[in-house]
Amino acid sequence: MVIDDKLLSKLEELSHLKVAPEKREEIKEELSNILNFVENLNQLDTDGLPDKFSMRDTYSHLRDDNIEVDKNIGKSVVENSPKYQDSSFVVPRIV
Repeated sequence: MVIDDKLLSKLEELSHLKVAPEKREEIKEELSNILNFVENLNQLDTDGLPDKFSMRDTYSHLRDDNIEVDKNIGKSVVENSPKYQDSSFVVPRIV
């Protein structure tokens, strides 16, 4: 797939990013290469493979989900702010 200026502009708009004019050609080429690689993956024959196919016979061992409560976390957070009072941030008045 070829990325043209119109599509790149649309991608910029959707991603809220701005590509520098001197980088536009390089970005279009890189995105085209990525999409061509993904198109190659579509040619793989996956018929007969289970839905959760893995190259390894073993599975990842998950750690136990242990809850740890730090009762001083709120205090340490506000103490790292420029201004605080009791357990609250102090900010300039906006209204």
